[in-house]
Amino acid sequence: MEFHLLVSCVLLWCAVVGHNGLAAMTDEVLMSSSANYAYADAIGKAILFFEGQRSGKLPTTQRVTWRGDSALSDGNLQNVNLVGGYYDAGDNLFDFADKYRGSYSASCPFYCSYSGYQDELLWAASWLYKASGENKYLSYIISNQVANLQLQKIKKDQVDYILGNNPMKMSYMVGFGSKYPKQLHHRGSSIPSIKVHPAKVGCNDGHSNYFSSPNPNPNTHVGAIVGGPDSNDQFNDARSDYSHAEPTTYINAAFVGSVAALLGQTESTTLQFPQIGDGKANEAD
Repeated sequence: MEFHLLVSCVLLWCAVVGHNGLAAMTDEVLMSSSANYAYADAIGKAILFFEGQRSGKLPTTQRVTWRGDSALSDGNLQNVNLVGGYYDAGDNLFDFADKYRGSYSASCPFYCSYSGYQDELLWAASWLYKASGENKYLSYIISNQVANLQLQKIKKDQVDYILGNNPMKMSYMVGFGSKYPKQLHHRGSSIPSIKVHPAKVGCNDGHSNYFSSPNPNPNTHVGAIVGGPDSNDQFNDARSDYSHAEPTTYINAAFVGSVAALLGQTESTTLQFPQIGDGKANEAD
């Protein structure tokens, strides 16, 4: 199962949310699916993840303290100030893609798409409708997607799958639940804090001493959602398996949108985070 379905469901929901009541859903549909999780805790951690992706000079309110100031000279060579922003973990033509349909799965093992191209087309149409308001994109979405109430159940099932209702019986969000990925494919998370290891860690040292280490990452990147399991719902918690063990900002962004709609289904809980770390990362992701 892939998390691309979650992303496309969120974008589809955003696209149709204000159109002729298509956003209406019933508690009965949502409650009839899998058991509820601590969604308030999940959304808090999913948002906290973005603090661990910050670049540039960090604010004094930074909670993920193992992440330090980084990339402070970005743009210097071009005399442009590019300092700041966020690190994205990732390494148009809609009519063309719809007319000449095909899968890029042949390019595996680089970020395989097991679910085919349909979700990407819906994703593109959803964004285009959101941006342009042209009804042709909405018509495309409606004619190529399941009924709206079914969509809500799919979205909840995807969220619950990520949080632990899956064949591996584990959460794919770091720091959520008792079993989650420990070897995140993330440079800042996988090398020691500068308070623990004050010496500089170069690229070669980081690869030889930490990337290949069988131990869990020294910094827990709370809220990070990894790429997820393979097409057989299996997950190998290995730092080297970047297509399944790497978190991205766009996965978390889609998750936040989905889980926010489910908050009313459970009682609010006080957010409790595992140890986030009290140092700085030597190296930026």
